[in-house]
Amino acid sequence: MKIAFIGGASLTWTPMLTIDLALTPELHGADLVLQDINPNALERMLPLCRKISEETGSRIRVQATVEREEALRGANYVVFSVAIGGLEAVRADLEIPARYGVRLPVGMNVGPAGINRTLRHVPATLELCRQMEAWCPDAWLLNLTNPMTQICRVATRETGIRTVGLCHEVTHFATRLVGMLEVLPEEVWVQAAGINHLPWITEVRVGERDGLALLREWLAAHGPLHFAREGLLNTCWSVFIDRLGVKLTIFQDTGCLPGAGDRHVAEFFPHFLRPETNWGLDYGVEATTIEHRAESYRLQEAQVQAWLSGEDRLPLRPSGEQLAPLIAALEGGPPGRFIVNIPNQGQVPNLPMGQVVECFARADRWGVRPEFAGPLPPLPAAVCSWHLTEMELTLEAALRGDRSLALEALRMDPLVRDWENAAPMLSEMLEATAPWLPQFA
Repeated sequence: MKIAFIGGASLTWTPMLTIDLALTPELHGADLVLQDINPNALERMLPLCRKISEETGSRIRVQATVEREEALRGANYVVFSVAIGGLEAVRADLEIPARYGVRLPVGMNVGPAGINRTLRHVPATLELCRQMEAWCPDAWLLNLTNPMTQICRVATRETGIRTVGLCHEVTHFATRLVGMLEVLPEEVWVQAAGINHLPWITEVRVGERDGLALLREWLAAHGPLHFAREGLLNTCWSVFIDRLGVKLTIFQDTGCLPGAGDRHVAEFFPHFLRPETNWGLDYGVEATTIEHRAESYRLQEAQVQAWLSGEDRLPLRPSGEQLAPLIAALEGGPPGRFIVNIPNQGQVPNLPMGQVVECFARADRWGVRPEFAGPLPPLPAAVCSWHLTEMELTLEAALRGDRSLALEALRMDPLVRDWENAAPMLSEMLEATAPWLPQFA
């Protein structure tokens, strides 16, 4: 078995996922090829991944290359984790809209930042899929890159590559529910459907009890902002804390419960990101700035060096991410239930067919089959449908290099409140990220 990791020098993902692969018996003896455009970063990551393989006894053979063909040829699984343009492009995504009154806590999927990020990542994804068609046409593309929905959509719409997008937001929230409801993890069963970073929890069972009813009881006792002031430290770690204020407010007021972290959910609802709410801080949403991201990378780099030197011991325990168990299931190991991003085959009947939706699915040696989640309630269905339409416009703009379509998408985005600002904002973003947007030259 051969696993190609595109973006394999990732400080965030590669060490953690390599440990997961090495701790999965069904994957022992596999070939893992790290591919990245940065040879220096690969030189740092390769010895770490080999050390992980050695210390776990997994016999995983790790190689590294800057050549895409070398990584892809004969691969069975292709892991995709890239950031086109790096922090320089993300700075433009966030700081240009902020000058026009659109301040985003993350900026990866929706809003002006999500649109500009899509314009960069869609062509790169299509290029990868065409390469896979040439060098490993039967491989699975396992996508970790944002914007998740748009990347999986272009892969499945434009090519025949089998594609699954993986995101941990629902599983993280399920863990929070366990603590809030004071129940055992094995008692909790969750059903969810929607789009990436805006899945909706449609059912929770705690043994034989209705978990959503239990959550309403908790909410009546504690209120939606119970955690909103906890750990507001403005650090590169505290920004990731989900303080639940946004999703619990939506649940209290509408009966519909979003299943992703608040920093993502808030970007779909402009009501929470206004000066009057301190740009979401009143609900517990801290913005992830460029400085936070840069500091996180510095700390991660130092951690890699500490593991390599032996100063710190490797954390040889499963991360809880779905990648390794999913590959094991597809290889004939234990079947599993996973939250995935795949085309809508009717599992969410009131979202557009063929569009990429987030849902639970069963995976085994015969593939990935979605569970029938049923129709979403009216509000979630309307919000998801609106954004899927906007995302499709953006995807077309990215493929064609069409500024007019990109402008339509930007004017359609709920976060862009001032119509007259859309055109100059788009021009500034395109100019600032021009090196990664050749289709708009």
